[in-house]
Amino acid sequence: MRFRGGSENGYEFLVCSDGLYALRKYEGTGNEATVKVIFSQHDSTGAIHQGIGKSNIVTLQVQGNMFRFYVNKNQLVKIQGDNSSLKTAGLVVLAGTMPTQVTYTEMMVWQLVSIQDRQR
Repeated sequence: MRFRGGSENGYEFLVCSDGLYALRKYEGTGNEATVKVIFSQHDSTGAIHQGIGKSNIVTLQVQGNMFRFYVNKNQLVKIQGDNSSLKTAGLVVLAGTMPTQVTYTEMMVWQLVSIQDRQR
């Protein structure tokens, strides 16, 4: 899952069929862009359904500057980040060296409104 601002700055949350998950941060554009791996590890919780033909629900929750990443309703990563310019979200498929099959069925994006904002 990739989510970015109007420029190329943003984040990418990777979930692999072998259980690896990672979070990367992009800064800059084109040849000047840098990629920083913020987090990378293999799932030891069983949250990721591993193997070809397995379904996984990937969720991102942004509240203020807190980012929470879930797979199948299990929170795997929680970080503080910069969401001041986030404008887009999308699905990215990287095959790497593993056989890869992706079926995209639904993506939902909605804005959660705080109680204080509702009262204004």
